[in-house]
Amino acid sequence: MMTEGHLLVNHSYWHQPFALFSEKSLEKEIDDCDAKIAAALHSPSFKTRFFRPPCGWQTPVLERLLPRLQKQLFPITHFGYDTNMTRHNYLQWVDRTLQAAKRDGGGLFVLHDRRLRFWGERFYDPMDKDSSAYRGWVPDAAALLIRRCRDEGFRFADPHTFTGPGDKRS
Repeated sequence: MMTEGHLLVNHSYWHQPFALFSEKSLEKEIDDCDAKIAAALHSPSFKTRFFRPPCGWQTPVLERLLPRLQKQLFPITHFGYDTNMTRHNYLQWVDRTLQAAKRDGGGLFVLHDRRLRFWGERFYDPMDKDSSAYRGWVPDAAALLIRRCRDEGFRFADPHTFTGPGDKRS
């Protein structure tokens, strides 16, 4: 993803929203995620510039910790509930997300390449191509959304010059 020019954003190591209420737990989640990304990049000193909290939760602990870690909050402007989509209905997500982009004049959107098991979910099989746990359709959805956004005249910000969620260049 880095070699293709994408912006990497820390989203926590274990994706535990309750870590957002303890400064020590949240700092460990962020540090552990940065360490894994740095290892994957073979760049031990790499640190993300942005953090998007699990479930989008913003807490006082998060607000205190991010400046100390020299990170900016990376909120999304439209969630789209892609975790409920399957290979059969992901076009609805593309349509919904494009409509949000048109309505808002752009935005920051989320598309998960993996779905966690929902609490209380009895059957969870990422290999079951008919379930929302299967995410094999995500690259096609991303490519389609990008193509349709470009067709509508949207531009994409260069991640190397992106300054944060208020950046109106995209």
